[in-house]
Amino acid sequence: MLERLEHWLTKAVAFYQPRGFFRQYPGDVGDVVDKLFPFMEAQNEHDEFSTVDLESPEFDLFFLSLDSQRTLYDSMDFGSALVPGGKAYVATVEALARISRGVFAPTDVSERWETTEGPIVITFQLDGQERKLKVDTWDGMFDFRILLQLNLLLKSTPYCFEMAPLDDILFITFLTAVEKMDLERHRNLAFMVLDLSRKFLPLHTLTAPLELPTDPEVPTFYCGTLNEYLDRCVGRLRFIVRGDEVEGHHLYQGIAHQEDFRFEGTLDRTNSRLRGELRGHITVGDVPRAYKGEWQGKLAPGNRVATGTWRGWFEDESDSESDSSSQESVEEKVYQGQWGLLEEESCRGGDPFIARTRDWLEMVWESRDSEDYPWLLPT
Repeated sequence: MLERLEHWLTKAVAFYQPRGFFRQYPGDVGDVVDKLFPFMEAQNEHDEFSTVDLESPEFDLFFLSLDSQRTLYDSMDFGSALVPGGKAYVATVEALARISRGVFAPTDVSERWETTEGPIVITFQLDGQERKLKVDTWDGMFDFRILLQLNLLLKSTPYCFEMAPLDDILFITFLTAVEKMDLERHRNLAFMVLDLSRKFLPLHTLTAPLELPTDPEVPTFYCGTLNEYLDRCVGRLRFIVRGDEVEGHHLYQGIAHQEDFRFEGTLDRTNSRLRGELRGHITVGDVPRAYKGEWQGKLAPGNRVATGTWRGWFEDESDSESDSSSQESVEEKVYQGQWGLLEEESCRGGDPFIARTRDWLEMVWESRDSEDYPWLLPT
């Protein structure tokens, strides 16, 4: 078993070292293996690793936890630390800064409880500005929405905090979109899908380029989904590109509410940019409300992937507010999010990772509420 463990460790280090892990150990792969093997050997004597263990993605996460400069590996349950004055989220923000490769450098981190039951407001200085995040207590469990808020603050960088939950264990690391896809594709890991652009954009490297037809009678079909910032994806989104014209349809048949939007817009073939308007209805309790908005995005190189953003608002609210409200109060009623699409032929193609993405999309399309929503790619 020790020989098998050493072989596994050698392959794992060869994969992770070029991606910036275990940089605290100088030298080549063999040097790093020599440093880590005694610890793995001791753990094997305690836990008796099996072949099944070594082949599981969870073992990779345990292995990566040995690099405390790149990963946060801890209990999901804060326990007695999550109380007013306990500064549990101050410690969390500082721990996230430590694994951020120097990109996220907050100072003067503090937390304030709005009530003894929460929510918790976290304040810090970043790039010369005061920033505020808000999280809930969630019965003492880690509120992953802090990562969504932090990633929005860091959107000008190529990095994001990525989370892979392990039952009651919290695993977080800091990756580029391509690094994330590599870990999921080659090591079968599964991170939470927190950003649609980062999920879809790297996929264009896995398919052959597509020359879009110029004939407006020849359609090109795309399928995907959309989300609202800081929330899950909902429903099925389809686009059809005909020449320079784009039309789409988004449909979500949820338990608590339903969405039915039509997208109309154009494709600028000189720069691959898409933009247009959306109109439709959101229905809550059998009462439909007219909804409208705007969207924009871009085709990735090769034309197989498209990503973008949208903004929307209820027509009755925007109309009633337009004359008497300030622009700030109107903006508070604007919802916004992301969308991501794959060209349908490539979506049905033979690449295993795209097939895995398609499986996740089908789970999203079938989801009706947060209880059955697939936060992770299937493994």
